[in-house]
Parts: sequence; C-alpha cells; structure tokens
Amino acid sequence: MKFLAAATLFGFAAAAVETVTIFNFVYSGVNGYPEISFQLSVDEVMCAADNYTIVSLGNPCDKPEWTFDILEELGRQIRLHHTVDGVTHTGDFAILLNGPIPTLLGQVGNSTADLDKVTS
Repeated sequence: MKFLAAATLFGFAAAAVETVTIFNFVYSGVNGYPEISFQLSVDEVMCAADNYTIVSLGNPCDKPEWTFDILEELGRQIRLHHTVDGVTHTGDFAILLNGPIPTLLGQVGNSTADLDKVTS
C-alpha cells in the first residue's frame, strides 16, 4: 500500500512540470514584416508566426494543444503554453540569436525551460 501511495504521489508530481526545448529558431525581417519559426523537442511540434505585433498572444503551433506568446520584437522572449484536457502548463524561454544581418537571425544553441502547471 505504501508503494502504491508513493507511486501515485510521484505521478502527480511528475505531471506538475513539463520540460521542453526550443530549437531551430529563425527570425526574418527581410520581407518588411517579422516572421519567426521554431520546433519543440516534444511531439514533433512546429510553431510559427508571420507579421506579428508585440505583445502577440495565442499564436498557434501545428498541433492545437500548443500555443505561444511573443514578448519581444525579434521573438527572443517566448512564453509557451501546452493545454491538454483543460490543464495548462506554461513556461518562459529566452532565445539567443546571431546572424549575418539584423533582419536574418538564427538560434545559438537550444533553449530549455520547465513548463509549470497553471493553477487558478
């Protein structure tokens, strides 16, 4: 019985946090309006936003349970949301960028963050 209680407690604790990595992040302002795209380390998710404004909330990814907010002009500050069965996990990412010109930038390394369960 103690084992079952511990396993149940561990399961709930594990579900309280998700760890996600953003990679292949690209910023382009070449066309006269900003575009960003990136991939997530889970679920083979691709996210993108075209011609966004700051602060841009609720941008969709290619899987509807994933959305993101753009909190900075070049997209370097991202807030990611993952909602499943009415439960949302949210985390903030800082993206390091570098590139040949200020209007075409790529990610340096990866950005990993914990998505914490949102409680009301």
